[in-house]
Amino acid sequence: MNLIPHPSFSSTLTNEFNRALLQLKDSVPDLSTACVATRDGFEIARLESDNDQRKLAAMASSMHALGDAIAAEASLGACRNVIIEGNAGKAVMLTVPDAAANKVLIAAASSDTNLAMLLISSRTCCEQLANASQNHFAPDTEFVT
Repeated sequence: MNLIPHPSFSSTLTNEFNRALLQLKDSVPDLSTACVATRDGFEIARLESDNDQRKLAAMASSMHALGDAIAAEASLGACRNVIIEGNAGKAVMLTVPDAAANKVLIAAASSDTNLAMLLISSRTCCEQLANASQNHFAPDTEFVT
């Protein structure tokens, strides 16, 4: 597991994200890659894999932006998920449902993986990521204006 330094996220939070990704890997045996990225395309945490996660994070950002535009044009509301099915596998990109809504989970698995299982496991992972994010913001923090 690599810890990815990101100036906006503490190492404690990154460690919790990495734990959530390991649990995702345990629940989806054919998972080939998974990472948490910001909506603007910067990697926060990842499972080790042969794939270039930074490139994947940047492309996922673009896909989510395109998903937002399509969802708006079709009057579907905000885009929460993007699903891609290829000949060799499946990938899902889900918005982490925390207050900031600035993170996305990217998970890819082999073509043998059941899409519903990948989605359900990824949603569970997103809930863990959201809980971890919210636990790292003190509710009594004062902001100077």
